[in-house]
Amino acid sequence: MYLRSNDLRVSVRIAITTVVAVVIVYTLAGFLLTPYLLKRQIIDDLSERTGGVVTLGQLAVNPFMLSADLRQLRVVSQDHYPLFTLGSMYARLDIASLWHRGWIIRDLVFDTPHLRVDSWPEGYKKSDDTPPVSISHLRVRKGHLQWKEAASGAVDEAMIDLTDLEFTLEDLGGEPYRPGQFTL
Repeated sequence: MYLRSNDLRVSVRIAITTVVAVVIVYTLAGFLLTPYLLKRQIIDDLSERTGGVVTLGQLAVNPFMLSADLRQLRVVSQDHYPLFTLGSMYARLDIASLWHRGWIIRDLVFDTPHLRVDSWPEGYKKSDDTPPVSISHLRVRKGHLQWKEAASGAVDEAMIDLTDLEFTLEDLGGEPYRPGQFTL
């Protein structure tokens, strides 16, 4: 059975219109809806995990590059001490994350992160439902780490304060197909 030329034109027009509509919806959802939903998720999740107040300045997503740019993240503890601050973060996912069971991050760049750790809580344990993460390229610029450790029952506490941290890590493992490999 042969299609008439009118039927073929109509079929092609419908196919092109469908493709254009899908691209427009993907673009609008990626640039407008995803940043809003992701920002809410980050704030809610970090607030729940830390018990602190979380603020996030900006979050931009590029659905075509599979990237996100985050600015001015701040996590403040219940006793009003900053636990974590971040000037900016850029992350770009690998398209392979869609079919592998885990996050494959091509680039992850932290600018001016500040992390304060007051020893790990008793019984701290990593969640078992965390998917594997692989990072091809991790870069930290102008980092600051404060670590305070107090032994139980001890009067003295140890404090580590590292400033102006700059480092790059390549091929941090966790990939389903290449676990545990990294280079400093």
